[in-house]
Amino acid sequence: MDGQDSRVFDIYEQLNETDIIKTYIKKLDTGATAYVICLTGKMTEGASKLVSEYGLEVLRSDNIESDFRAKEIQARSQSRGLDAA
Repeated sequence: MDGQDSRVFDIYEQLNETDIIKTYIKKLDTGATAYVICLTGKMTEGASKLVSEYGLEVLRSDNIESDFRAKEIQARSQSRGLDAA
């Protein structure tokens, strides 16, 4: 894919187990990095456990921009480290 990562974004008002499973299946089907955006920051205990178990990341709507800037910087740093190896 021309060296670029694919990303999947699912946006929910609140999170429950079904929402997390849907996103995880999408991640498996596409091979993309999956992000769950929770507008309220509220999730059930079961959803929280599945997020950890499935290796997903939940972003809150109030910090999406700063999270992605940090991830982009980290990805570039890692890319440069791999290129130098």
